[in-house]
Amino acid sequence: MRPLPYAVALLLVVLIWPQTADAQNYYQNPRAFVRSSQVIGAGDATVAFPTRETVFFYNPAHLIEATGLRPRVTIIGVQGALSTTIFDQVDFYNERLDPAIERGFDNIPNSELQELYDDALAVGRRRAFLGGDVLLPSVMFRTGPLALGAGIFGHSSGTYRFADGGSGVPEVDLAGRVDAMGVFSGALDATVLGFEGLSLGITAKYNRRYVTVKNRPLDLIDEDEPLLVFVGDAVSIDYGMQYTLDLPLPGSLSLGLALYDIASSDYEFTLDEVLTGAEPTDPATDSRVQNEWADINERYQPRTSYRFGAAYTVPSLLGIFGESGVMIDYVGYQDPVIEQRTLAGLHLGAQVELLRLLSVRTGLSQGYPSIGAGLGLGPVKIDYAFFGQEEGRIPGQTPGWQHLLNVRLTL
Repeated sequence: MRPLPYAVALLLVVLIWPQTADAQNYYQNPRAFVRSSQVIGAGDATVAFPTRETVFFYNPAHLIEATGLRPRVTIIGVQGALSTTIFDQVDFYNERLDPAIERGFDNIPNSELQELYDDALAVGRRRAFLGGDVLLPSVMFRTGPLALGAGIFGHSSGTYRFADGGSGVPEVDLAGRVDAMGVFSGALDATVLGFEGLSLGITAKYNRRYVTVKNRPLDLIDEDEPLLVFVGDAVSIDYGMQYTLDLPLPGSLSLGLALYDIASSDYEFTLDEVLTGAEPTDPATDSRVQNEWADINERYQPRTSYRFGAAYTVPSLLGIFGESGVMIDYVGYQDPVIEQRTLAGLHLGAQVELLRLLSVRTGLSQGYPSIGAGLGLGPVKIDYAFFGQEEGRIPGQTPGWQHLLNVRLTL
């Protein structure tokens, strides 16, 4: 049996990292990345299960196993996501609010108005999410023990909710973000260094980020108040490793580890006068924009995060099964936006791929189920996922559900 290499000791260090009790939903974390519908459908567990979808943003060490003799190219892809909260809000408007508007609020008894207000807050306090991603050309290839990959990606997301701001006035919490990313990844098969079964990877990423927020009671927001857009640039580094154990079993058992934003510059956010339509100003001294500038710096600066886990990949059985297996991940953050209990970071998943044509996925993410499916039609790949995740501090407090669809053209 192979000796355990020194790099695997880093996995043990993470296991006892003092911040592992903190975890949060990945989309609430400000890390610049594009999530994979394939991964999400399988419970968001993938750090030890290499595919071409996990190379750039989940574990760069996967480059070694995800590439072959010929380069793999994604020509273009698009991805969209939305939460079921949006459908609930549309239904509430059509069934309750619109009839009340037509009836006239002055003609509605106070008790009925209070019930309408309470029900509106119950629907509105659940965070609504809408997002889209663009996968511009990317390529990955391997030569000997080295593998390289590079690509250009775009991510956009918006969330909003309405909380009770006191005195019968709703408080608006609106946030929007656009990331434009250039990514370069490299990986090494450490067998050449005497560590058989070990792969090491690193990703360097440049990101230009545009963000906007509104977070205060509705009566304090002027009708003609613009959305202030701030822009900043940052460079960050991710590290990953993959170790395949030498066991007398069919298939393979692997351990994986990834550390995100372990070295990163901060965003120096400035007001974008073109998008905002405002005169040049210093956000740190201008009282009109200082609060939102401070809020953005609190929400959107890089925070170190990590994944570690294991995966068992089943044998192909004469090519019947493609990328098939079961996975377990733990995801944690050193400085989470929302502190959650330890189990909120646990992710379990499974995927079965038949003849490299049809994939079926399922899993548990933060205790909520996920399902997904993928279809390969020659160069066209389609993946869908439906999943739940916790938006509050404790399981079951504020569940959120999303649909995620990805279509891409590959070679």
